[in-house]
Amino acid sequence: MQLVVVEGVDPVSISAAVDAQTYARGLAYARQRAVLHMEWDGTDSVMRAVVRGSSGAGYQTAVYLEPRGGAQLAFAFGECTCPVGIDCKHVVAVAIAAAGTATAAKPAAGGRSADASWEQTLGALLAPPQPPADGAPLAIELSLSIAPAGTARAARVSVAPKLLARLVRPGNTGWVGGGMSWGRLEPAYSYGDCRASHVRLLRELYALHKARSAVPSYYSARDDKTIDLAAFGSRRLWSFLDEAADIGLEIVHARKRLGPVERYGHAELCLDVTAGPGPGSLVIAPVLRLDGPGQSGPGQSTGDEVPVVFIGADGHGVVHVSRTQVQGNPNPTEWAFRLAKLAKPVPPSLQRMVLEGQRLPVPEGQAGRFRDDVYPRLRQLATVVSSDDAFSPPTISEPTLVLRASYGDRHDLSVEWEWAYEVGDAAVRVPLAPSGADDGFRDPAGERAVLDALDVPLDQFGLGRSGIGPGSGPLPRAQLAGLNTMRFTTEVLPLLADAPGVAVERSGEPADYREASDSLRIGVSTTDVAGDTDWFDLGVRITVEGRQVPFTDVFTALAEGESHLLLPDGAYFSLHKPELQTLRTLIEEARALQD
Repeated sequence: MQLVVVEGVDPVSISAAVDAQTYARGLAYARQRAVLHMEWDGTDSVMRAVVRGSSGAGYQTAVYLEPRGGAQLAFAFGECTCPVGIDCKHVVAVAIAAAGTATAAKPAAGGRSADASWEQTLGALLAPPQPPADGAPLAIELSLSIAPAGTARAARVSVAPKLLARLVRPGNTGWVGGGMSWGRLEPAYSYGDCRASHVRLLRELYALHKARSAVPSYYSARDDKTIDLAAFGSRRLWSFLDEAADIGLEIVHARKRLGPVERYGHAELCLDVTAGPGPGSLVIAPVLRLDGPGQSGPGQSTGDEVPVVFIGADGHGVVHVSRTQVQGNPNPTEWAFRLAKLAKPVPPSLQRMVLEGQRLPVPEGQAGRFRDDVYPRLRQLATVVSSDDAFSPPTISEPTLVLRASYGDRHDLSVEWEWAYEVGDAAVRVPLAPSGADDGFRDPAGERAVLDALDVPLDQFGLGRSGIGPGSGPLPRAQLAGLNTMRFTTEVLPLLADAPGVAVERSGEPADYREASDSLRIGVSTTDVAGDTDWFDLGVRITVEGRQVPFTDVFTALAEGESHLLLPDGAYFSLHKPELQTLRTLIEEARALQD
């Protein structure tokens, strides 16, 4: 085990760069000596290490430090081969070990002892913050790469559009690239004359890009001149752009005359249903609804903005330009495009429709079928609007959980559950579990909310699955009999009748279930009772509500440990009454004498 402590590492910069939970876990790893090997590169200010994970596997980790004035070094960021990839607990463990604030270690050449005094630690904590060293600003230059067919919007796009990002710095003619590349942001190339905050943020952006690529390791020899932000699958891209604006790192167009790229806005891709060329026909076309500065108003979908590139495979963002630019100049490099974060991801099938400029016609006479059958599923894909009010979507109700209780003879009960919706004027019933076909009107979140609020003891009757989540809730159907039917009818149905979002439908005639324990009478005589079993001419007569109850029924229920005895007409009484327990003892004694 070789540990190295580096002179001047600020421990506060480590805790400030990660969340509290990650820092606590990293500190625990450092104290447990999970850092197995460390190699310090003082020229490039990078500590490379091997850390033992919780499963015993070794992760290769790199911690990058940056000067903060004088001889002090601050934590910049770290990479790791674990699934997290960036600024994980393994990175924190290496940084803490390098700072020497967790375990004693052999100092590096030119380093210091790991036993830093508490005065030194507090001194670093209480020292006034050093202003960042000034340096040359950096910027990200963006350009569009779109095949001509996609630009013309008249044929299928054969090559995926790209949003290429290049690093630039000030030059004699404005922003210039020179020999800059994303790979050279690594400390091996330093960019020491550039603004430290810009370098740090760009390193993090590139590290996240590499973590999502085919070669995520920091040992990669790639030297990317450009990266494709359209392939940036992480939604953290937007927080990077927010921080870039905060620290003055500009985003500029490749065409210098276009200047900076406007700060990203917010948008939603909608499907606009308008009147078609024929009577009763409709046309469906995608349209971008924009929010934010410079737009016509919140949530406006004017159709003036054309999406040209989606960001991420799931379409969490979009690059858009004005329609007049597309029509006036087919060259994408001349477009003053803007970026927008999408409120709802756009699936690949809809992305293709948008980029290919498709408009879907609904023929004459099919508007009703579109409204009742297609629209409920289409709204799951994207928000449906109608800019000319040619289409009025049907009102879709919230889900109602329906219990169908079907009573049979001899206290038999069939229980079935389903969902009820009102789609326009039609009442629709669907199974308890989603079928995945023709049920786009369903509201899974609303259904889950009704099930989660269902506070009834279904498990006691074998009618449900306990817990919260997709696997919990009532079983689609079940059968009850005897006492379970009585208890379900008297205990559960009243709760369901008052439960929000639940309806109860009954068929058949349930028995008149009622408690009759107070009317129970027991008589014992030495005269035989016709039709009843007796021991040594001992007769037992039991009546409920003035009617005689067969003794054999009572005895069988007592022997089987039942809590109640249910009579055919719905009357029931408790078998735990003291006189019945005394009778059971008397019968057992009589049986013993007979034996």
